[in-house]
Amino acid sequence: MSARILLVGNDPQLLATRAAVVHTRWQSKAADPEDTLKALREDTFHIVVLCHTIEQPQAAILAEKIHRLFPAVRLLALETTLGSADYIRELGQKYNIATGVASVYAPEEMLEAIAYLLQD
Repeated sequence: MSARILLVGNDPQLLATRAAVVHTRWQSKAADPEDTLKALREDTFHIVVLCHTIEQPQAAILAEKIHRLFPAVRLLALETTLGSADYIRELGQKYNIATGVASVYAPEEMLEAIAYLLQD
């Protein structure tokens, strides 16, 4: 079975583009932050990508909820500047789980980070 990736953000056009990039290697679906937990309840996803269009406080809360409710799901955050996704690094350290961060400016970095997180 191909890995399933859920991309979450507030810009539908940007999410569609990212989903198309991810879909070159894995199955992908886009959702806005409000529909994330519903999507995770209705389908199986291996990784959730939290896009930079989600405000950092909201992204941190959402990441915590995802981990608590779906502990097997890996989390990847996209950042615009170094340190803007520190919340995901802190979550990984807090729970000793694999998380990742990739630049929004390098789609290949996002794909590499997803591939890395899919390794067991």
